[in-house]
Amino acid sequence: MRLHRIFRWAQLRARFRSTFLFIIGITELPYGIALWLGSVAKQPLHWWPGYASEVLGLPLTFWAWAWMIVGTFLLATCWLHNDRLQFALAVALNVAWAGAVIQHAITGPSESGAWGPASIYSGIAAGIFMISAWPDPVPPPNGPLGPFKEEEEEE
Repeated sequence: MRLHRIFRWAQLRARFRSTFLFIIGITELPYGIALWLGSVAKQPLHWWPGYASEVLGLPLTFWAWAWMIVGTFLLATCWLHNDRLQFALAVALNVAWAGAVIQHAITGPSESGAWGPASIYSGIAAGIFMISAWPDPVPPPNGPLGPFKEEEEEE
């Protein structure tokens, strides 16, 4: 019975925007780890940018750390009510990465599949940008927990 109360409390306290930032954070952090592992791999990798030593003139380890730092920052601060910086960093990183993929498709070794990731990262950035403008839902009446009241335990 108590576990149900805890889940109900967490459900009523969760904010839409903070949950979205949490989801973005848990996707950006592992991507940064994958980039970092690709940069230190001893064997050749067959995925871009894993086989590249630099992207847009910056070492791949720089990009890996950028993804890991932004992902960690989003996870650590997603609960804050003032979340403009978090959304701005997430959009900026995805736009920069989409630009890097487009630049690679145009100037790098010819890869016909490079436009796919560019459209994916552009779409992710557009989605984050759109959700950053959405307000959080209005809390229910009767306080933050709404009509939820503690159930009295029967003896």
